[in-house]
Parts: sequence; structure tokens; C-alpha cells
Amino acid sequence: MFNYLKFLYNTKPTYLVVFIFLVLPLFFYFNFLYSDGLLAPGDGTASYAPAKHFLMNSISQFNFPLWNSGINLGTPFYADIQNACFYLPNLLLSILPFNMAYNYLLLFHLSLAGIFTYLYLFQIKLDKKSAFLGGLVFMFCGTINAKFGHVTVQNAIIWLPLILYFYEKLLDTGNKKYVVLMSFAFSMQIFAGFIQVSFYSAIILFIYYLTSVNKYKKFKYWLLDLVNFSVITIGLTAIQIVPMISLAKSVDRTAINYEFFSSFSLPFQSIATLIFPNIFGVHVPDSPFKLYHFNYFNVGNLTEFAMYIGILPLIFAINIVLRYFVHDRFVRVWCLILFVSFILALGDSLPFLNRLMFEVPVFNAFRVSARFLFVFNLAIAVLFAKQYDLIIKDKKPSNVIKKLLKTSILISAISALSVIIIVKVIGLIVDHMPPGIAQNTLIKTVLLQTVRDNFDFKNPAIFIPIGLILLSNIYLLIFWKNRVKYIQKILYIVLVLLLLLDLHTFDFYHEKIFTKTDTSNKLVEKIKSNIKYDERIWPIFDNDTAALELSPNKNMNYGINSINGYVTFLPQMYKNTLKFDERGYNSNYVELLFNNEIISTFNTKYIIVGNKKTNIIDSLNTIDKKNPVNIGEMKNLNLSSPNEKDVSIVQEDVNIKADSFYKISLKLKKAIKGALQIDLYGENYDSPFQELDILPEGNSLEYSKYIYSDNLIPKDVKFRVFTFSKEPILIDEVKLDLIPKKESKNNDSTIYQKVYNDESYTVYENKNVLPKIFSINNIVTNNNNKTDYSKMFQMDLHNSAIIDNYTADTKTFKKADLKLLSYKDGYMKAQSQSSEQSFVVFSESYYPGWKVYINGKKSVLYKVNGLLQGVKLPAGNNTVEFKFNPESVYINLLILVLTLIYIYIYLSYRNKKQLILKIWRR
Repeated sequence: MFNYLKFLYNTKPTYLVVFIFLVLPLFFYFNFLYSDGLLAPGDGTASYAPAKHFLMNSISQFNFPLWNSGINLGTPFYADIQNACFYLPNLLLSILPFNMAYNYLLLFHLSLAGIFTYLYLFQIKLDKKSAFLGGLVFMFCGTINAKFGHVTVQNAIIWLPLILYFYEKLLDTGNKKYVVLMSFAFSMQIFAGFIQVSFYSAIILFIYYLTSVNKYKKFKYWLLDLVNFSVITIGLTAIQIVPMISLAKSVDRTAINYEFFSSFSLPFQSIATLIFPNIFGVHVPDSPFKLYHFNYFNVGNLTEFAMYIGILPLIFAINIVLRYFVHDRFVRVWCLILFVSFILALGDSLPFLNRLMFEVPVFNAFRVSARFLFVFNLAIAVLFAKQYDLIIKDKKPSNVIKKLLKTSILISAISALSVIIIVKVIGLIVDHMPPGIAQNTLIKTVLLQTVRDNFDFKNPAIFIPIGLILLSNIYLLIFWKNRVKYIQKILYIVLVLLLLLDLHTFDFYHEKIFTKTDTSNKLVEKIKSNIKYDERIWPIFDNDTAALELSPNKNMNYGINSINGYVTFLPQMYKNTLKFDERGYNSNYVELLFNNEIISTFNTKYIIVGNKKTNIIDSLNTIDKKNPVNIGEMKNLNLSSPNEKDVSIVQEDVNIKADSFYKISLKLKKAIKGALQIDLYGENYDSPFQELDILPEGNSLEYSKYIYSDNLIPKDVKFRVFTFSKEPILIDEVKLDLIPKKESKNNDSTIYQKVYNDESYTVYENKNVLPKIFSINNIVTNNNNKTDYSKMFQMDLHNSAIIDNYTADTKTFKKADLKLLSYKDGYMKAQSQSSEQSFVVFSESYYPGWKVYINGKKSVLYKVNGLLQGVKLPAGNNTVEFKFNPESVYINLLILVLTLIYIYIYLSYRNKKQLILKIWRR
């Protein structure tokens, strides 16, 4: 047994080390072995896990998931890079039970992070013990372990050290196969599903490339390796990148404004979390593993700002930079990488630099500059390993450790003194305030008393780091005084345990909660049992329904389709006209419920709401739309603001009733060039659900919106029209009408019928729902793609539709008898019968790649109502098929094949050239 372990230890790379890296996460997160549910906090449960579940089902059935009908009327699943369709580790999803596979993939990537970092450090001639420590620190660093809820970010981060490993192998051997392996590793990082991480990695790789030019005999060889690496990577990943770019362009997600670009920039105060990781509280103080007790109160998000990497790694890294920067090229390179990554992570905390970066193409396409912190953590892990390596290889290690101990004591003293000063200052402020003031005084929305309580030595977020600092100094002192070999081996094990303990104090308590799936949910069972033709649902999503088992994307777990979803790329129609956002939230839900026509064309059979909103839907069944009562009116207005900070406003008092519907109507004299808002306003009465927002888009002159007054109405309510626009806005008329209730109840006129409710939610059936495929009588043409689709709110969409780029003369049709024959993701087949020409609408998203066939022959596919698909059918019996079969898939496959051929020629040519040179020299 001993000889076998010795063999494993001496093997390069050491298989025993790899095995340790594979099992360590199971011990570090020991609750994985006995917990039930998904280790998917936040976005993990809401977005990533359902997408993985859909991918698993597709792989298990040997289908490639081109299209997903489950959310937003259908989306091109493979084109959204965050679904990671081409990421090889996801194959594990089809082997193990889903929950186990999903959870283990997270831990498996921690192992890969450790293994890849170990390989890199070992390749640059660090001792195995040093390389192991570097891998250990990186695999459990904050930026990786805080990303369990952002699985694609975590998956992408871990590939950078492997790319560096292959590059160092290339420099060491000159074998061009490592150029190919670098490309495969970088491609896998891209396929992991978070392109921002790959782009940031590319920046770091280029810096690393630049610092290695002198290792090449000629500049052209360096340039050729760079070009070949780039060409091969682009060729391998085109199958994912090209459809992603097409999707981004189709939904107008290719440009962002400066405010969005600057969001989640690392604030300077977060630097304190390098020593005190939970000083600003935690996201889940009431988790099953209670240790920290204060909610996170710093700006931004701890998940994005997490950069804790342990006390000793930080001390070692600072020490090596201070003492070896001038003499060691390796230290200079990684110090440069550390500096660049940290500066870029600060984002808008350095406004001048951030403004410059906003002008850099591609770089300005991403928000959350703090995501650069994964490079910062890797740099510290590498420098830490390098410092340890210098100690064990130095002929006089005591001198090195002595200097390290001095650095540690200095950092410890500064940290402890800073905390003492902060605690005392806040304590003095609170103690000298009049009674009750501290409990009511806010510092950036946080009570001063809360800050005082948090910055207290009794708080584990304070005393645990201080204890770890003390342990670290004791360890360094013992390490300095004892140089006996067997004691050094013991101290190495102690160091490993100390690092694990240190990193555990942050990682384990950061949202490590298992979310259970309620497979016996009665609400889910009720809906599934009543859906016969894959009709859709609409969970009206807000804080009241956040835990709903069928909230956006979770519906995919049960094979139920929804009209909203949690997506990266959302069509502008959804955002501008329907007011859905990327999380499935809708600020215009009252309008959609009131008109009903639009959601009916979406094949929406069931609406799910929290019980607090049932009064809105119940009221809809009692109102009289045809007899509005005017209660407010303003005419001939001319609004303009002298500058963007001032507001031009006109308002009048109105008498608003509780739990009532109102209609805001606007007529403009000419199209506006600035934004305009119309709303109801009173004390504690200012809701986005009660306002009409008009943006300077299109040429429409008439707008309207239905709103709901709610049940808490202040005494004085204003009906306001206001703008910040410098350009004059000329208004002909703006009105506010009350929609009265019917004098008598008529069950036949019920739109939404209550079919189920429990203690939290109520389900309504939409009685006007249209089938998956339906026909219409009339069309309104839109041949300039500038139609204001908001006019749909006034149209009878059961019989009419807006059709883009329609040039035929026929605009009225005979309704056809339709029978749905087949429907699945990316495909629909139906039978049609009509005595005259008909026009049918398929309630699935219009997207490039969809094709329509009539009796087996390809026909013209039209965009309907800005979102759906339609086709004109001839008279008689017809079979119509809609297929999602994008030609770009085959083109990208061809690019992949050509790239593989290029790789073969590239490697073969190099080998033959080397062989000829070898023979010639002999």
C-alpha cells in the first residue's frame, strides 16, 4: 500500500493530488451528502436549474434543443449562451438523477479549478506542495464559491488556469499541439455559458502573451501562435457565438447605456472584505447554518463583490510583491495581472477610467465590472503559492519567513486598529445622540444603530477574522522557529487545515441553501390535469409569487408553457409594448388583463396570481367597458422643460374610488421628441402601475392605458401630466375616465373564471383563450416596420391582426376550420379546411429560422402582431407545418468541420516540417 501511494505521489501529474482535489469539496460542503433539493440559491433556482432540466430532458431523448416552447412564446434555446448547450460537462445531467447531477456539477467545477491551477503552477516549476496550496486556495476562493447561484459564471471561471497551463507547455516544448489544446480549453470556457468571463480572460491572456514575447526566437513565431490560437478558437465556438450574436441583435441587446455598464462596480469600502468578508452582513442570515446575523447592507451585491481568499494567502501575496517585484519576472507578471484586474473591477469607483472603458468596443457591452475579481483571486492564489515555494526552496528559509512574519504583523496591526477605531467612532456617535435618534438615522438606507451593532467585537463577522489573523501569526511564528523535517511535514498539514478553516468561514455561509422542489404540488397537478393542447399559463410574477412553483422558468420543470420567462435576451416588443422584463415581471399586467385580447392570442388559458391580487381580476368580471365616465380632462397643453433637471407639470384634483378601473387617454398634436408621463399621485400613492409612460418612438398621436386604483386611496389625489423634455410637447387632450361596474351580473360575460385556490395563490381560467393555431378575418398591414403595436390594445385580435411586410391585395379572409395534429418544441402541424382563402396565426414567437410549409411546399411566413407567426392558406383542405430549422446551424457545423480539418493540417504540417529538419541535420 505504501509503495502504491509513493508511486502515485511521484507520478507527474500526481494522481493522488488529483484524487484529493476531487473529494475535498465533498468534505468542505459536507451537507451535500445528506441534503435534499437543489444547491441553487437565487438565480440558480429561478433561471439556471430549469434551463439545465430542459437540457437534460433533450439530451436524454437524443434531441438537440434548438427551440424551447416553455417560456416567452418560445425562444431559440441553443442561441442563448447561458443555456450552455455545447458544454461537455453537462453530459453528466443525462447520467445521474437531475438534482444530484446539478449539485455535483458545482462541486466538480471546484475540483477542476484546483486541478487546473495545480497543473499550471506545477508546470511553471513550483514544488508539488506549493502547487497544491495554490490550487486549494483558488478552488475555494470567494469569487468561485459565491457563484453557486450563477452556475454559468462559476463554470466559466475555472478554465483560465488550464489555458495558461497549455500555454506554458507550449513555451516549454514548442509542440504546436498545445496551441490546439489551448483553443479547446478556451472554447470550453466560452461554451460554459458566460461570455463576459471569457472576454475578461482574453484580456488577461493577451497581457500574459505580451509578457512572453521574449521567450520566442522570433516575433513572427509568437504572432503565428496567437493567430492560430485565435482562428481555431473562433472556428470551434462559431456554432455558439454566431447564433448568440444573432439573438442579441434580434432583441436589440447589442448596446447598453453608461448607467447599466457601470452597475455593480466594486466599491472601495468592499476592500475591507479581503480581511472581514462578512463585515457588511450576509445575504441569508437565517440560513440553516446560523453563524452571522445581519442582513447585507453594503451597496451592490455580495455575490458579485465576493473576493475573500483567506488571511495567509493575502499576506503571502502582499509580501512577495513588496519583496520580490524587482527581482522576479514571474512576480512582476502576476502583479501586473492583479493590478489590472482590480482596477478594472472598480469600474465606476474610478469614474474617469470607467468613462474611457465605456468607449472601448466589446468591453462596453458588459455590466458588473466586479466580475473581474476572479482574475484578482487567481493572481493572489498564484502569488501565494510562489511565495511558499520560495520559502521551501530557499537555502536560508528562516530569513524569508522572518520578513513574511513582519509583513503579517503589520497587516494584522493595521486591520485590528482600523476595526477598533471604526467600532469606537460609531459607538461614540450613537452614544452621544439623543435617545431614539440612532434608531431612526439612516446611512445609505441602513439604520445607524444597525451599523453600530454590526461593527461590534461580539459579532462573528469581527471576532472570527481577528481570531484567524491571530492563528495565522502564531502559525508563521512556529513555522519560523521549527525547521526540522518531520515538523515541517506536520506544519504543512496544519497549513492546509488552517486554509480550509479560514475559507470555510465565508464560503459555507454564503447562500448554501438547498431549495426543495415540491413534486406533489396541488396547484401544479390541477393545471397539468386541465391542459390538453399545451395551452400556456401566465403566472403574474412579483414578490407575492416569488415562491410559486410555476413562477417564470420553473414551469419548464413540469412541461408547462408560460407566456413570461426569466431570460437574458428578451424581444423589444415584450419590453416596450407588453411591459414584460427579463425576469418575467410585468408593470402593465392590469392593462393586459383588462383587454384580454393579447393574452388570448398567446394561447393563455390560466392566470395565476397571489391572493392579494384576486380583487383586481374579480373586478374585471363586473365592469362595463362600453360606458366610461369622464372624471378629469385637460386640453391644449404645451409642456417643455428648460433643462433636464426641471419638470414641466400640469395637474388637477380628481376624486378616485377604491378598487376601481380607470382609463387614461391622450391625443397629441404632433409626435413627441421627449418622454412624457401621465399618472395619479398622492401621499404614499405613486405606483408605476398607475401611470402612462410615452417614449419618443414612432409617429403615433394617440395613446391609452387602463389602470387599477387599488384599495388604499389618500384624501387628495392629483391627475398629472409632466415631462423633463426640453423639446415642446403639444397635447390636444388628456382624459381620465372611470370604468363603471355593470348594473346587473351576467355569468355569461365572465372573462376569468376562478378554478382553484389555496392559502397563497388563485388560478383563473381565461374563457376567451384562442387555440394554438387560429384564423382571422382581417389584417392591418405594416410595411415599414414602424407601426406602433400599442394599437393592439384597441383591436379585436380574435378577428384581426397586424401583419408585417404584407404586399398582397387580399386583406379579408374566410375563417378556416383548424385541427391541431402535432405540437412540440420547434414544430407544429395542423389540418385546415376553408371554402375560401384563409389566414392562420400560430401563437409561437416569430424568429429567423422558422419556416412554414403548405402541403409539403415552402410558403411565405409573416410576422403577426410583432411577435407571432402567420401564413396565408389557399381554399380547400390543407396541411400546414411550422418548423424551426435554421440554416445557420448547418453553416456553423460546416465551419466546425473546416476548423477540425484546419487543425489536422496545422498539426500534420508542423510535424512533417520538424521530421524533415531532423533528417536533414543527420
